[in-house]
Amino acid sequence: MWNQHLIKDIEGIESVQRRFTKRLPGMANCTYRERLLATGLDSLELWRLRYDLTFTYKLLSNKLYTDKDGNMTTSSFMALTDIDADSLFSFNLY
Repeated sequence: MWNQHLIKDIEGIESVQRRFTKRLPGMANCTYRERLLATGLDSLELWRLRYDLTFTYKLLSNKLYTDKDGNMTTSSFMALTDIDADSLFSFNLY
């Protein structure tokens, strides 16, 4: 998945959702935060952060390739499970 890191790219993508929610009936005079709350949406920045954290957790806990019932599934990314997490992360236990 492509995950932009430049501020201008992040703002550009977020502006699409801002414009869309502003055009919803009754939302023209609401702030972006109010529109997100009313529609039950998350900002795209929060969505990306949540996705990244979930992916990292699943990678480290070897749960990346299980379905919602906990059964192993096949994936084109199966090679990722062979990665030694210690080579990617340093853990601070204090």
